[in-house]
Amino acid sequence: MKEKQENNLDTWIAKAASLYGKLLRRETSLLSARTDPVIEAFVRDQIEKPATFNSTISKNDDMYLFALQHFKGNRDRACIELLTTGKQGMDVIRQIIRWNFKGFENVSGFLDFASGHGRLTRFLTQELSPTRISVCDISEDAVKFQKKQFGVNGIVSVQDPQKFKADRQYDCIFVASLFSHLPEKYFTGWLKQLYELLTKNGVLVFSVHDAEVLPAHLTMKGKDILFLLESESRSLNKEEYGTTYVTESFISRIIAQITGGSRYYRKKRGLWWFQDLYILSKNPDKDFGDFDIFQGPAGYVDRGVITDKNEICFDGWAADFGTDTHIKEIQISVKGKIIHRCIPTYDRPDISRAFHDTQGLKSGFSCCFPGDAADPSDIVIIKAINSLTMEHILRIGTLASMTEPAFTHP
Repeated sequence: MKEKQENNLDTWIAKAASLYGKLLRRETSLLSARTDPVIEAFVRDQIEKPATFNSTISKNDDMYLFALQHFKGNRDRACIELLTTGKQGMDVIRQIIRWNFKGFENVSGFLDFASGHGRLTRFLTQELSPTRISVCDISEDAVKFQKKQFGVNGIVSVQDPQKFKADRQYDCIFVASLFSHLPEKYFTGWLKQLYELLTKNGVLVFSVHDAEVLPAHLTMKGKDILFLLESESRSLNKEEYGTTYVTESFISRIIAQITGGSRYYRKKRGLWWFQDLYILSKNPDKDFGDFDIFQGPAGYVDRGVITDKNEICFDGWAADFGTDTHIKEIQISVKGKIIHRCIPTYDRPDISRAFHDTQGLKSGFSCCFPGDAADPSDIVIIKAINSLTMEHILRIGTLASMTEPAFTHP
């Protein structure tokens, strides 16, 4: 029996090695659902209008390249990370637009500032005509790429906010992960400049690193803003674009200077479960009291193994940090069909500590299913679904890329 199991594992490993070779030979200049089956599976599963979704990713995209380095050259994981975070940003924007404008049809101008190569834009064009969308980035290549791929209006930005010129105002300005990189002089300058570009009922949405997520080996040193000379950018001067942590007292003080008032909305870890999200309204009477952003599930697959009992097991965590929401189930699909469901059942105190939230404690899961349910080349999707039916993909890829042989002992 043991010999038969080992032969099965040897066969599986040989298939996996062959598949890896094909993956490594793939063209990398532009990545999209047209050439990548894993991206295609993501689009088919997660996008409401897949036929019109442009999944093309630039080889120069800093966010893609940063993810590629993080995942040690795994292109599929880097692409899915880019698309997943883009979709999460779009889910947040959709809620804000519904709350403030009652729908995208009432938005005449949207500015994605510091837009990069279109992490959000590809999703935004599914809801709003490209003629109503403007993207702005300091990288001319990023702006050209988005104009060509998505048909939007493009503005090449500048370093100094006082030198920035714009010929119109916008109903919504979204700034994801720019203020989390700016020194104080640019932080204040850009917040003021962008606020002045809003229409009379417009909203400015921006994200920051709160002091709460400061790495354990660092301290704010009694300050309310800390700027570090480090970032994921390959090209920008780190004295002008590093990594920034702030307190809410810093943000509220700057907002008061810019707007003359104290009204704003803050969602802790409201973007990507890591960055705090702030909303400013140009309307001084805007009431944020009835508004809240639902982030949906969070989670991660820590490992996937094939046991000596020919079972495929995935271990990880999934949690929902909403006030009245919880994880309903974890789904595992193969070739578009659900083959297994499970729920978190054991404690993960590390998750609870990391998020400073007890809702992360009972978040650990281990999902196992028969090994003959999938071949190494099959695309597997693992996702968490909450009580509001909001989804988050925990992992997607070929089974070969997601698992490794492991041996259990009695």
